[in-house]
Amino acid sequence: MITRFVLADLVIDLEEGSVTRAGERVRLTDLSFRLLAKLAENAPHPVDSARLAVGVWGTPHVSDETVAQRVKLLRRALNDDPKAPRYVRTVRGAGYACVPPVPFIRSHRPRLRVGGKTASIFAAVIAVTGLSLTLYSWLRADLDTGEQAAFAPPSIVSSLVERAQAELQVQQAAETDRAIELLRHASALESDNPRVHVALSFALSTRMTKFRARDDDSREAEDLARRALISSPGMGSAWHALGYALDAQGRVDEALGSYLRAIELDSTDLAAMSSAAYLLSVRGRLFEALVLETRAMEQGRYSRYAETQIAWVLELIGHPGADRWRSRARALNPSQTVVVAEAAESLLRRGKPADALEILEQASGRDRESPRLHRLRGRAALLAGDFGRARTAFMQAGDCATLDLAALESLSGSVAPAEAPLTTAREEMVAGNSWPGLRVQAAELYASLGDDESALGLLSQAVDLGWRDAAAVEHSPFLTNTVGTEAWATIRHRIERELAVQRTLIEGAPRLARIVEKG
Repeated sequence: MITRFVLADLVIDLEEGSVTRAGERVRLTDLSFRLLAKLAENAPHPVDSARLAVGVWGTPHVSDETVAQRVKLLRRALNDDPKAPRYVRTVRGAGYACVPPVPFIRSHRPRLRVGGKTASIFAAVIAVTGLSLTLYSWLRADLDTGEQAAFAPPSIVSSLVERAQAELQVQQAAETDRAIELLRHASALESDNPRVHVALSFALSTRMTKFRARDDDSREAEDLARRALISSPGMGSAWHALGYALDAQGRVDEALGSYLRAIELDSTDLAAMSSAAYLLSVRGRLFEALVLETRAMEQGRYSRYAETQIAWVLELIGHPGADRWRSRARALNPSQTVVVAEAAESLLRRGKPADALEILEQASGRDRESPRLHRLRGRAALLAGDFGRARTAFMQAGDCATLDLAALESLSGSVAPAEAPLTTAREEMVAGNSWPGLRVQAAELYASLGDDESALGLLSQAVDLGWRDAAAVEHSPFLTNTVGTEAWATIRHRIERELAVQRTLIEGAPRLARIVEKG
Protein backbone atom coordinates (compact mmCIF):
# COMPACT_ATOMS: atom_id res chain seq x y z
CA MET A 1 0.00 0.00 0.00
CA ILE A 2 1.37 3.43 -0.96
CA THR A 3 1.36 5.71 2.08
CA ARG A 4 3.59 8.66 1.15
CA PHE A 5 4.63 10.60 -1.94
CA VAL A 6 7.59 12.93 -2.32
CA LEU A 7 7.07 15.92 -4.60
CA ALA A 8 10.24 18.03 -4.79
CA ASP A 9 10.63 19.20 -1.15
CA LEU A 10 7.08 18.19 -0.14
CA VAL A 11 6.14 14.97 1.66
CA ILE A 12 2.52 13.98 1.06
CA ASP A 13 1.33 11.53 3.71
CA LEU A 14 -1.89 9.78 2.69
CA GLU A 15 -2.47 8.07 6.04
CA GLU A 16 -2.20 11.29 8.03
CA GLY A 17 -3.73 13.46 5.32
CA SER A 18 -0.87 15.91 5.67
CA VAL A 19 1.72 17.72 3.60
CA THR A 20 5.04 18.80 5.11
CA ARG A 21 7.97 20.84 3.84
CA ALA A 22 11.29 20.53 5.71
CA GLY A 23 9.36 19.06 8.64
CA GLU A 24 6.90 21.95 8.78
CA ARG A 25 3.27 21.26 8.02
CA VAL A 26 1.73 23.00 4.99
CA ARG A 27 -1.85 24.04 5.67
CA LEU A 28 -4.25 22.70 3.02
CA THR A 29 -8.01 22.33 2.96
CA ASP A 30 -9.40 18.82 2.45
CA LEU A 31 -10.24 19.51 -1.20
CA SER A 32 -6.78 20.91 -1.92
CA PHE A 33 -5.12 17.93 -0.24
CA ARG A 34 -7.24 15.45 -2.20
CA LEU A 35 -6.39 17.30 -5.42
CA LEU A 36 -2.65 17.18 -4.70
CA ALA A 37 -2.84 13.50 -3.72
CA LYS A 38 -4.73 12.63 -6.91
CA LEU A 39 -2.11 14.36 -9.05
CA ALA A 40 0.69 12.61 -7.17
CA GLU A 41 -0.98 9.23 -7.58
CA ASN A 42 -1.10 9.72 -11.36
CA ALA A 43 2.36 11.27 -11.79
CA PRO A 44 3.96 11.83 -14.20
CA HIS A 45 0.79 11.66 -16.31
CA PRO A 46 -1.69 14.57 -16.46
CA VAL A 47 -5.21 14.25 -15.09
CA ASP A 48 -8.05 16.02 -16.88
CA SER A 49 -10.84 17.98 -15.19
CA ALA A 50 -13.42 15.19 -15.61
CA ARG A 51 -11.27 12.63 -13.77
CA LEU A 52 -10.36 15.16 -11.11
CA ALA A 53 -14.03 15.93 -10.57
CA VAL A 54 -14.77 12.28 -9.79
CA GLY A 55 -11.54 11.63 -7.89
CA VAL A 56 -11.55 14.78 -5.75
CA TRP A 57 -15.19 15.87 -5.47
CA GLY A 58 -16.73 12.42 -5.92
CA THR A 59 -19.11 13.58 -8.66
CA PRO A 60 -18.80 14.20 -12.41
CA HIS A 61 -20.91 17.36 -12.09
CA VAL A 62 -18.04 19.79 -11.43
CA SER A 63 -17.19 22.51 -13.94
CA ASP A 64 -13.77 23.06 -15.46
CA GLU A 65 -13.79 26.51 -13.91
CA THR A 66 -14.29 25.04 -10.42
CA VAL A 67 -11.37 22.67 -10.96
CA ALA A 68 -9.19 25.51 -12.25
CA GLN A 69 -10.08 27.63 -9.22
CA ARG A 70 -9.16 24.78 -6.85
CA VAL A 71 -5.80 24.36 -8.65
CA LYS A 72 -5.23 28.09 -8.19
CA LEU A 73 -5.95 27.81 -4.46
CA LEU A 74 -3.62 24.82 -4.15
CA ARG A 75 -0.81 26.70 -5.88
CA ARG A 76 -1.36 29.66 -3.60
CA ALA A 77 -1.11 27.45 -0.52
CA LEU A 78 2.11 25.88 -1.82
CA ASN A 79 3.57 29.22 -2.98
CA ASP A 80 3.79 27.72 -6.46
CA ASP A 81 4.21 30.12 -9.41
CA PRO A 82 2.05 28.96 -12.37
CA LYS A 83 4.46 30.70 -14.78
CA ALA A 84 7.42 28.73 -13.42
CA PRO A 85 5.76 25.83 -11.58
CA ARG A 86 7.66 23.72 -9.11
CA TYR A 87 4.85 21.41 -8.03
CA VAL A 88 1.79 21.57 -10.30
CA ARG A 89 1.84 22.35 -14.00
CA THR A 90 -0.95 22.90 -16.51
CA VAL A 91 -0.80 20.51 -19.46
CA ARG A 92 -2.65 22.22 -22.25
CA GLY A 93 -5.54 20.12 -23.50
CA ALA A 94 -4.84 17.35 -20.98
CA GLY A 95 -5.39 18.81 -17.50
CA TYR A 96 -2.88 19.12 -14.68
CA ALA A 97 0.15 17.14 -13.54
CA CYS A 98 2.94 17.13 -10.97
CA VAL A 99 6.16 18.72 -12.22
CA PRO A 100 8.93 16.45 -10.92
CA PRO A 101 8.94 12.65 -10.88
CA VAL A 102 7.21 11.50 -7.69
CA PRO A 103 8.90 8.80 -5.62
CA PHE A 104 6.56 6.96 -3.31
CA ILE A 105 6.82 4.81 -0.18
CA ARG A 106 5.08 1.46 0.12
CA SER A 107 4.26 0.20 3.60
CA HIS A 108 4.04 -3.37 4.89
CA ARG A 109 6.52 -4.83 2.43
CA PRO A 110 9.24 -7.40 3.14
CA ARG A 111 12.52 -5.91 4.34
CA LEU A 112 14.70 -4.78 1.45
CA ARG A 113 18.43 -5.09 1.93
CA VAL A 114 20.31 -2.02 0.80
CA GLY A 115 24.04 -2.39 0.70
CA GLY A 116 27.05 -2.65 -1.54
CA LYS A 117 26.35 -2.22 -5.25
CA THR A 118 22.57 -1.88 -4.82
CA ALA A 119 23.00 1.01 -2.42
CA SER A 120 25.49 2.69 -4.75
CA ILE A 121 23.15 2.50 -7.73
CA PHE A 122 20.21 3.79 -5.68
CA ALA A 123 22.31 6.68 -4.38
CA ALA A 124 23.42 7.50 -7.94
CA VAL A 125 19.83 7.58 -9.18
CA ILE A 126 18.83 9.85 -6.29
CA ALA A 127 21.70 12.21 -7.11
CA VAL A 128 21.13 12.24 -10.85
CA THR A 129 17.39 12.80 -10.62
CA GLY A 130 17.94 15.82 -8.41
CA LEU A 131 16.58 14.58 -5.06
CA SER A 132 18.37 16.10 -2.08
CA LEU A 133 20.73 14.21 0.26
CA THR A 134 18.25 14.86 3.03
CA LEU A 135 15.52 13.07 1.06
CA TYR A 136 17.91 10.20 0.31
CA SER A 137 18.65 9.78 4.02
CA TRP A 138 14.94 9.83 4.81
CA LEU A 139 14.17 7.21 2.18
CA ARG A 140 17.02 4.98 3.32
CA ALA A 141 15.84 5.19 6.91
CA ASP A 142 12.46 3.88 5.80
CA LEU A 143 14.15 1.07 3.92
CA ASP A 144 16.11 0.04 6.98
CA THR A 145 12.95 -0.12 9.07
CA GLY A 146 11.13 -2.44 6.74
CA GLU A 147 9.41 -0.07 4.30
CA GLN A 148 10.32 -0.42 0.63
CA ALA A 149 10.98 2.67 -1.48
CA ALA A 150 10.06 2.46 -5.14
CA PHE A 151 9.88 4.70 -8.15
CA ALA A 152 7.02 4.89 -10.62
CA PRO A 153 7.85 3.17 -12.87
CA PRO A 154 10.38 0.96 -11.03
CA SER A 155 12.92 0.88 -13.90
CA ILE A 156 15.92 3.14 -13.23
CA VAL A 157 16.16 4.06 -16.90
CA SER A 158 12.44 4.84 -17.13
CA SER A 159 12.77 7.07 -14.09
CA LEU A 160 15.67 8.94 -15.67
CA VAL A 161 13.78 9.38 -18.96
CA GLU A 162 10.64 10.65 -17.24
CA ARG A 163 12.63 13.12 -15.15
CA ALA A 164 14.40 14.34 -18.29
CA GLN A 165 11.07 14.79 -20.08
CA ALA A 166 9.77 16.84 -17.16
CA GLU A 167 12.86 19.05 -17.36
CA LEU A 168 12.39 19.54 -21.11
CA GLN A 169 8.79 20.64 -20.66
CA VAL A 170 10.02 23.66 -18.70
CA GLN A 171 11.42 24.98 -22.03
CA GLN A 172 14.47 26.61 -20.43
CA ALA A 173 18.20 26.32 -21.14
CA ALA A 174 19.38 25.01 -17.76
CA GLU A 175 16.62 22.42 -17.56
CA THR A 176 17.40 21.28 -21.11
CA ASP A 177 21.05 20.78 -20.18
CA ARG A 178 19.99 18.78 -17.11
CA ALA A 179 17.70 16.64 -19.26
CA ILE A 180 20.62 15.84 -21.57
CA GLU A 181 22.78 14.83 -18.59
CA LEU A 182 20.04 12.54 -17.28
CA LEU A 183 19.56 10.93 -20.67
CA ARG A 184 23.28 10.38 -21.21
CA HIS A 185 23.29 8.53 -17.89
CA ALA A 186 20.29 6.47 -19.03
CA SER A 187 22.07 5.71 -22.30
CA ALA A 188 25.12 4.49 -20.39
CA LEU A 189 22.87 2.08 -18.49
CA GLU A 190 20.98 0.84 -21.57
CA SER A 191 22.95 1.66 -24.72
CA ASP A 192 20.49 -0.07 -27.07
CA ASN A 193 17.24 1.36 -25.71
CA PRO A 194 15.41 3.13 -28.60
CA ARG A 195 13.26 5.12 -26.16
CA VAL A 196 16.41 6.60 -24.62
CA HIS A 197 17.85 7.35 -28.07
CA VAL A 198 14.68 9.19 -29.06
CA ALA A 199 14.49 11.19 -25.83
CA LEU A 200 18.14 12.23 -26.05
CA SER A 201 17.70 13.14 -29.71
CA PHE A 202 14.78 15.42 -28.82
CA ALA A 203 16.76 17.06 -26.01
CA LEU A 204 19.78 17.77 -28.22
CA SER A 205 17.59 19.23 -30.98
CA THR A 206 15.80 21.39 -28.41
CA ARG A 207 19.10 22.82 -27.24
CA MET A 208 20.11 23.37 -30.87
CA THR A 209 16.94 25.20 -31.91
CA LYS A 210 15.92 27.10 -28.78
CA PHE A 211 19.10 27.81 -26.85
CA ARG A 212 22.85 27.94 -27.42
CA ALA A 213 23.80 24.85 -29.37
CA ARG A 214 26.98 22.92 -28.86
CA ASP A 215 29.12 21.47 -31.62
CA ASP A 216 27.48 18.54 -33.38
CA ASP A 217 24.26 18.61 -31.29
CA SER A 218 22.09 18.27 -34.38
CA ARG A 219 24.26 15.60 -36.01
CA GLU A 220 24.25 13.54 -32.83
CA ALA A 221 20.49 14.01 -32.58
CA GLU A 222 20.10 12.73 -36.14
CA ASP A 223 22.34 9.71 -35.49
CA LEU A 224 20.38 8.78 -32.34
CA ALA A 225 17.04 8.97 -34.15
CA ARG A 226 18.35 6.81 -37.00
CA ARG A 227 19.67 4.26 -34.50
CA ALA A 228 16.23 4.05 -32.93
CA LEU A 229 14.66 3.53 -36.37
CA ILE A 230 17.03 0.68 -37.19
CA SER A 231 15.65 -1.34 -34.28
CA SER A 232 12.11 0.12 -34.36
CA PRO A 233 11.21 1.32 -37.89
CA GLY A 234 7.53 1.70 -36.96
CA MET A 235 8.24 3.92 -33.96
CA GLY A 236 6.44 7.21 -34.64
CA SER A 237 8.36 9.16 -32.01
CA ALA A 238 11.66 8.13 -33.65
CA TRP A 239 10.48 9.58 -36.98
CA HIS A 240 9.45 12.72 -35.10
CA ALA A 241 12.90 12.94 -33.48
CA LEU A 242 14.55 12.50 -36.87
CA GLY A 243 12.40 15.28 -38.31
CA TYR A 244 13.38 17.58 -35.46
CA ALA A 245 17.10 16.87 -35.93
CA LEU A 246 16.89 17.48 -39.69
CA ASP A 247 14.80 20.59 -39.03
CA ALA A 248 17.57 21.93 -36.78
CA GLN A 249 20.02 21.51 -39.67
CA GLY A 250 17.80 23.41 -42.10
CA ARG A 251 17.10 20.30 -44.19
CA VAL A 252 13.50 21.36 -44.64
CA ASP A 253 12.09 18.78 -47.07
CA GLU A 254 13.75 15.82 -45.34
CA ALA A 255 12.46 17.07 -41.99
CA LEU A 256 8.95 17.57 -43.36
CA GLY A 257 8.90 14.04 -44.74
CA SER A 258 9.94 12.63 -41.36
CA TYR A 259 7.29 14.63 -39.51
CA LEU A 260 4.58 13.46 -41.90
CA ARG A 261 5.69 9.84 -41.44
CA ALA A 262 5.47 10.32 -37.67
CA ILE A 263 1.88 11.55 -38.05
CA GLU A 264 1.01 8.55 -40.23
CA LEU A 265 2.22 6.22 -37.49
CA ASP A 266 0.72 8.22 -34.63
CA SER A 267 -2.16 10.55 -35.50
CA THR A 268 -2.16 11.87 -31.91
CA ASP A 269 1.37 13.29 -32.16
CA LEU A 270 0.39 16.91 -31.87
CA ALA A 271 3.93 18.28 -31.76
CA ALA A 272 4.88 16.53 -35.02
CA MET A 273 1.70 17.85 -36.60
CA SER A 274 2.51 21.40 -35.54
CA SER A 275 6.13 21.13 -36.72
CA ALA A 276 5.00 19.78 -40.08
CA ALA A 277 2.52 22.65 -40.38
CA TYR A 278 5.29 25.14 -39.67
CA LEU A 279 7.59 23.66 -42.33
CA LEU A 280 4.74 23.66 -44.84
CA SER A 281 4.36 27.38 -44.21
CA VAL A 282 8.13 27.85 -44.54
CA ARG A 283 7.85 26.19 -47.94
CA GLY A 284 5.05 28.59 -48.90
CA ARG A 285 2.37 25.91 -48.70
CA LEU A 286 0.18 28.02 -46.45
CA PHE A 287 -3.13 26.34 -47.20
CA GLU A 288 -1.76 22.90 -46.30
CA ALA A 289 -0.18 24.36 -43.16
CA LEU A 290 -3.52 25.72 -41.93
CA VAL A 291 -5.30 22.47 -42.77
CA LEU A 292 -2.83 20.51 -40.65
CA GLU A 293 -2.82 23.00 -37.78
CA THR A 294 -6.62 23.21 -37.59
CA ARG A 295 -7.02 19.45 -37.93
CA ALA A 296 -5.89 19.10 -34.34
CA MET A 297 -8.23 21.87 -33.24
CA GLU A 298 -11.23 20.10 -34.71
CA GLN A 299 -10.34 17.15 -32.46
CA GLY A 300 -10.29 19.46 -29.44
CA ARG A 301 -6.49 19.37 -29.18
CA TYR A 302 -4.00 22.20 -29.55
CA SER A 303 -0.28 22.39 -30.12
CA ARG A 304 1.86 24.76 -28.08
CA TYR A 305 2.34 27.19 -30.96
CA ALA A 306 -0.90 26.77 -32.93
CA GLU A 307 -2.19 30.32 -32.45
CA THR A 308 1.19 31.87 -33.21
CA GLN A 309 1.64 29.90 -36.41
CA ILE A 310 -1.89 30.61 -37.60
CA ALA A 311 -1.36 34.33 -36.93
CA TRP A 312 1.82 34.32 -39.02
CA VAL A 313 0.18 32.56 -41.99
CA LEU A 314 -2.83 34.86 -41.90
CA GLU A 315 -0.63 37.94 -41.79
CA LEU A 316 1.25 36.75 -44.87
CA ILE A 317 -1.97 36.52 -46.88
CA GLY A 318 -3.32 39.79 -45.48
CA HIS A 319 -6.18 38.20 -43.54
CA PRO A 320 -7.75 40.46 -40.86
CA GLY A 321 -7.90 37.58 -38.39
CA ALA A 322 -4.12 37.60 -37.87
CA ASP A 323 -4.22 40.06 -34.97
CA ARG A 324 -7.00 38.13 -33.22
CA TRP A 325 -4.99 34.91 -33.33
CA ARG A 326 -1.87 36.75 -32.16
CA SER A 327 -3.77 38.26 -29.23
CA ARG A 328 -5.04 34.81 -28.34
CA ALA A 329 -1.49 33.43 -28.40
CA ARG A 330 -0.25 36.19 -26.11
CA ALA A 331 -3.16 35.71 -23.71
CA LEU A 332 -2.27 32.02 -23.37
CA ASN A 333 1.54 32.39 -23.21
CA PRO A 334 2.34 36.09 -22.69
CA SER A 335 6.08 35.76 -22.04
CA GLN A 336 6.96 32.59 -23.98
CA THR A 337 9.89 33.00 -26.40
CA VAL A 338 8.14 31.91 -29.62
CA VAL A 339 5.03 33.98 -28.90
CA VAL A 340 7.02 37.12 -28.01
CA ALA A 341 9.32 36.65 -31.02
CA GLU A 342 6.46 36.28 -33.52
CA ALA A 343 4.72 39.38 -32.14
CA ALA A 344 7.96 41.36 -32.39
CA GLU A 345 8.62 40.12 -35.95
CA SER A 346 5.13 41.24 -36.94
CA LEU A 347 5.88 44.75 -35.67
CA LEU A 348 9.25 44.84 -37.42
CA ARG A 349 7.71 43.88 -40.75
CA ARG A 350 5.34 46.82 -40.23
CA GLY A 351 8.28 49.16 -39.58
CA LYS A 352 7.59 49.67 -35.84
CA PRO A 353 10.91 49.02 -34.08
CA ALA A 354 10.04 50.89 -30.88
CA ASP A 355 6.90 48.80 -30.40
CA ALA A 356 8.91 45.65 -31.14
CA LEU A 357 11.46 46.54 -28.46
CA GLU A 358 8.64 47.07 -25.98
CA ILE A 359 7.18 43.64 -26.76
CA LEU A 360 10.60 41.98 -26.46
CA GLU A 361 10.95 43.35 -22.93
CA GLN A 362 7.90 41.33 -21.91
CA ALA A 363 9.84 38.06 -22.04
CA SER A 364 10.46 36.90 -18.48
CA GLY A 365 13.06 34.87 -16.62
CA ARG A 366 15.61 33.03 -18.69
CA ASP A 367 13.46 33.45 -21.79
CA ARG A 368 14.83 37.00 -21.90
CA GLU A 369 18.25 35.55 -22.76
CA SER A 370 16.99 33.57 -25.75
CA PRO A 371 19.36 34.05 -28.73
CA ARG A 372 16.36 34.58 -30.99
CA LEU A 373 15.08 37.44 -28.84
CA HIS A 374 18.54 39.02 -28.62
CA ARG A 375 18.76 38.93 -32.41
CA LEU A 376 15.37 40.61 -32.74
CA ARG A 377 16.42 43.27 -30.21
CA GLY A 378 19.43 43.96 -32.41
CA ARG A 379 17.34 44.31 -35.56
CA ALA A 380 14.82 46.53 -33.81
CA ALA A 381 17.59 48.72 -32.36
CA LEU A 382 19.22 49.02 -35.79
CA LEU A 383 15.93 50.08 -37.40
CA ALA A 384 15.61 52.65 -34.62
CA GLY A 385 19.08 53.97 -35.46
CA ASP A 386 20.86 52.70 -32.32
CA PHE A 387 23.96 50.99 -33.77
CA GLY A 388 25.62 50.46 -30.37
CA ARG A 389 22.66 48.69 -28.87
CA ALA A 390 22.22 46.63 -32.04
CA ARG A 391 25.86 45.47 -31.94
CA THR A 392 25.57 44.45 -28.28
CA ALA A 393 22.37 42.50 -28.91
CA PHE A 394 23.81 40.67 -31.93
CA MET A 395 26.86 39.68 -29.90
CA GLN A 396 24.60 38.38 -27.12
CA ALA A 397 22.62 36.37 -29.68
CA GLY A 398 25.72 34.37 -30.64
CA ASP A 399 25.67 32.08 -33.66
CA CYS A 400 22.11 32.91 -34.77
CA ALA A 401 23.11 36.53 -35.44
CA THR A 402 26.54 35.98 -37.00
CA LEU A 403 25.37 37.24 -40.39
CA ASP A 404 23.55 40.20 -38.84
CA LEU A 405 26.64 41.26 -36.90
CA ALA A 406 28.85 40.95 -39.98
CA ALA A 407 26.37 43.03 -42.00
CA LEU A 408 26.34 45.69 -39.27
CA GLU A 409 30.13 45.82 -39.24
CA SER A 410 30.10 46.13 -43.04
CA LEU A 411 27.72 49.09 -42.83
CA SER A 412 30.20 50.63 -40.41
CA GLY A 413 32.96 50.32 -43.02
CA SER A 414 34.66 47.07 -41.98
CA VAL A 415 34.62 44.45 -44.75
CA ALA A 416 36.88 41.79 -43.22
CA PRO A 417 34.34 40.33 -40.73
CA ALA A 418 32.04 39.40 -43.64
CA GLU A 419 34.36 36.85 -45.25
CA ALA A 420 34.08 34.00 -42.73
CA PRO A 421 30.27 34.20 -42.24
CA LEU A 422 29.68 34.25 -46.00
CA THR A 423 31.93 31.22 -46.48
CA THR A 424 30.09 29.35 -43.73
CA ALA A 425 26.69 30.25 -45.20
CA ARG A 426 27.71 29.09 -48.66
CA GLU A 427 29.05 25.82 -47.23
CA GLU A 428 25.78 25.21 -45.37
CA MET A 429 23.77 25.78 -48.53
CA VAL A 430 25.95 23.37 -50.50
CA ALA A 431 25.69 20.82 -47.68
CA GLY A 432 21.89 20.80 -47.93
CA ASN A 433 20.60 23.63 -45.75
CA SER A 434 17.48 24.59 -47.69
CA TRP A 435 16.09 27.07 -45.17
CA PRO A 436 14.92 30.12 -47.15
CA GLY A 437 15.72 32.46 -44.26
CA LEU A 438 19.42 31.61 -44.56
CA ARG A 439 19.37 33.00 -48.12
CA VAL A 440 17.69 36.18 -46.92
CA GLN A 441 20.29 36.71 -44.19
CA ALA A 442 23.12 36.09 -46.63
CA ALA A 443 21.45 38.53 -49.05
CA GLU A 444 21.48 41.15 -46.31
CA LEU A 445 25.20 40.70 -45.83
CA TYR A 446 25.90 40.98 -49.56
CA ALA A 447 23.74 44.10 -49.72
CA SER A 448 25.67 45.66 -46.82
CA LEU A 449 28.82 45.11 -48.89
CA GLY A 450 27.23 46.89 -51.84
CA ASP A 451 26.76 43.70 -53.90
CA ASP A 452 23.08 44.07 -54.84
CA GLU A 453 23.36 41.56 -57.67
CA SER A 454 24.35 38.71 -55.34
CA ALA A 455 21.75 39.86 -52.80
CA LEU A 456 18.97 39.75 -55.38
CA GLY A 457 20.08 36.33 -56.59
CA LEU A 458 19.81 34.97 -53.05
CA LEU A 459 16.42 36.61 -52.50
CA SER A 460 15.17 34.94 -55.67
CA GLN A 461 16.46 31.58 -54.37
CA ALA A 462 14.67 32.20 -51.08
CA VAL A 463 11.38 32.73 -52.94
CA ASP A 464 12.00 29.54 -54.92
CA LEU A 465 12.31 27.74 -51.56
CA GLY A 466 9.05 29.19 -50.20
CA TRP A 467 9.90 32.60 -48.73
CA ARG A 468 6.73 34.70 -48.81
CA ASP A 469 7.50 37.45 -46.28
CA ALA A 470 8.04 40.41 -48.60
CA ALA A 471 7.38 42.91 -45.81
CA ALA A 472 10.28 41.54 -43.74
CA VAL A 473 12.60 42.08 -46.71
CA GLU A 474 11.32 45.59 -47.37
CA HIS A 475 11.79 46.62 -43.73
CA SER A 476 15.21 45.01 -43.40
CA PRO A 477 17.81 47.44 -42.04
CA PHE A 478 20.30 46.10 -44.61
CA LEU A 479 18.26 45.88 -47.83
CA THR A 480 17.13 49.48 -48.24
CA ASN A 481 18.90 50.01 -51.57
CA THR A 482 18.22 46.50 -52.88
CA VAL A 483 14.44 46.70 -52.55
CA GLY A 484 14.42 49.89 -54.60
CA THR A 485 15.48 48.05 -57.75
CA GLU A 486 13.37 46.77 -60.64
CA ALA A 487 14.72 43.28 -59.98
CA TRP A 488 13.21 43.32 -56.49
CA ALA A 489 9.89 44.57 -57.92
CA THR A 490 9.85 41.45 -60.13
CA ILE A 491 10.58 39.19 -57.15
CA ARG A 492 7.91 41.00 -55.14
CA HIS A 493 5.37 40.33 -57.89
CA ARG A 494 6.21 36.61 -57.77
CA ILE A 495 5.54 36.56 -54.03
CA GLU A 496 2.20 38.32 -54.48
CA ARG A 497 1.09 35.80 -57.13
CA GLU A 498 1.98 32.87 -54.88
CA LEU A 499 0.16 34.40 -51.92
CA ALA A 500 -2.93 35.05 -54.05
CA VAL A 501 -3.11 31.35 -54.89
CA GLN A 502 -2.85 30.36 -51.22
CA ARG A 503 -5.46 32.95 -50.21
CA THR A 504 -7.88 31.57 -52.81
CA LEU A 505 -7.37 28.02 -51.55
CA ILE A 506 -8.00 29.05 -47.94
CA GLU A 507 -11.08 31.13 -48.72
CA GLY A 508 -12.40 28.32 -50.92
CA ALA A 509 -12.44 25.82 -48.06
CA PRO A 510 -15.54 26.77 -46.01
CA ARG A 511 -14.73 24.73 -42.90
CA LEU A 512 -11.17 26.04 -42.76
CA ALA A 513 -12.36 29.57 -43.42
CA ARG A 514 -14.80 29.33 -40.49
CA ILE A 515 -12.09 28.18 -38.08
CA VAL A 516 -9.71 30.89 -39.25
CA GLU A 517 -12.39 33.59 -39.01
CA LYS A 518 -13.43 32.50 -35.54
CA GLY A 519 -10.05 33.46 -34.12
